[in-house]
Amino acid sequence: MIVPIFKKGAAFKPGNYGGAHLITILSKVAEKMIGLHLVPYLRKHAFGDNQWVFTTGLSARDLVAMLMLSWILAICTGQKIAAFLGDISGAFDRVFVPLY
Repeated sequence: MIVPIFKKGAAFKPGNYGGAHLITILSKVAEKMIGLHLVPYLRKHAFGDNQWVFTTGLSARDLVAMLMLSWILAICTGQKIAAFLGDISGAFDRVFVPLY
C-alpha cells in the first residue's frame, strides 16, 4: 500500500507529494519468496513466447521493435496482417489531475 506524503510547495500539485510504502518486512520477504519461485514456474509452464510482463530484460520498446519487424517481414513475404485495438481504460480507476 502506498500513501502520498506531502513534501513541499503547493498542496494541490500532485508532484509535491512522495509515496510512502506501508508494507511490513514480513510481507516483503513473502513477496520476494513467491516471486523467486512462482514467476520462474509460470515462465516455464504457463507463459508463451510472447509474454513480456514479469520478464527481466524486456521492455515495451523491445515489444514494439519485435512487432514492427514481424509486420515488415509479413508484408515483404506477401502475408496479411491484422491488429485488434481495444480500449480498456474503463477497467481501471482514473484520477483527474489538472495540468497547471
